[in-house]
Amino acid sequence: MSLFAWITSLTRRRRRRALFDEALDAHGGAIRRAVSAYAPPGSAREDLEQEVMLALWEALARFEERSSLRTYVLRVT
Repeated sequence: MSLFAWITSLTRRRRRRALFDEALDAHGGAIRRAVSAYAPPGSAREDLEQEVMLALWEALARFEERSSLRTYVLRVT
């Protein structure tokens, strides 16, 4: 891997991490409310929450900022 490719990859990972942290800080409550509409309290809800967080992490790699972060987060959810 070239130095340029490595730096580009690192920058993308840092950006995704920053977006993920921002999404959870600003919209974590909305995510939990959306999940609670689909699963009863308990381990099933916790599992679904984890699946949604993983889906969000993966989707943020494709976030192009053509919509607000909130809109994107809730669309993924």
